[in-house]
Amino acid sequence: MRQQTVSEWETGQYRPRGASARLLTLIAERAGFEYSVTEGGRGVRV
Repeated sequence: MRQQTVSEWETGQYRPRGASARLLTLIAERAGFEYSVTEGGRGVRV
């Protein structure tokens, strides 16, 4: 996964689907990254 993709996800510019969404969720949880899920299932940084 590209660093730019992760950065765009963190800032809300990119909404991953499928395997990308699952991978980013796992990475965020393991890293202790604080995020919340909004309506529509979108994760945003808190």
